[in-house]
Amino acid sequence: MPYMASQLARFLSCPVVDKTGLKGDYDFQLPNPSEGEPPENMTQAQDSMKESIYDSIPDLGLKLKPAKLSIDVIVIQEVNKPTAQ
Repeated sequence: MPYMASQLARFLSCPVVDKTGLKGDYDFQLPNPSEGEPPENMTQAQDSMKESIYDSIPDLGLKLKPAKLSIDVIVIQEVNKPTAQ
């Protein structure tokens, strides 16, 4: 489940934290959002895929819910070009 959470985070472009406590490997398949009417543009395709993911998660017996958590963030305040030595 930690792997699934990391993949969902990459796909949904937001943090996803695994709080299931489930260990081991699981085999499941999410629906293919490309079935049906083709999207008009890339943004519509991405929105359709995200909606498909959100709709299919409960079918797996899982739940995505928003929560406020603290996360580590690296802030870069300044960048300088290297100088010749």
